[in-house]
Amino acid sequence: MVQWLLGAGVLQLASAASLGWLIALDRADPAKLKMIGIKVPRRLLQLHLDQVMMGVILLAVATAFPDIPDWTAIALLIGTTLNPLLFLPLAFAPKLDEALGYRVISVGSFVASTIGFVGLAIWFLFLR
Repeated sequence: MVQWLLGAGVLQLASAASLGWLIALDRADPAKLKMIGIKVPRRLLQLHLDQVMMGVILLAVATAFPDIPDWTAIALLIGTTLNPLLFLPLAFAPKLDEALGYRVISVGSFVASTIGFVGLAIWFLFLR
């Protein structure tokens, strides 16, 4: 399971680095982003920053806790992957966060993150 955490971590960092080009394009020529349908470029910056943070977190967790329980790792993978990605559709459809389906996925993502991070703390402090 640690390999999955490491893989997700490096993919998130690679994705964040790639998004930097769109952020730079927004600074240089904002009209080009609008041409491809991006209505709220700031959401790309949020996605970029969140992916950097989550990628580093996953790499740190995988390195520090190579014997992490599978259930904790799975919850972390789900939460740390979905949380940043939820900013992407909002770049194209700013009011999407008002839709029930989006809210359900968002809550599920936060629940997974909470289970993963709190579960990791409980496991490390009391169950290891």
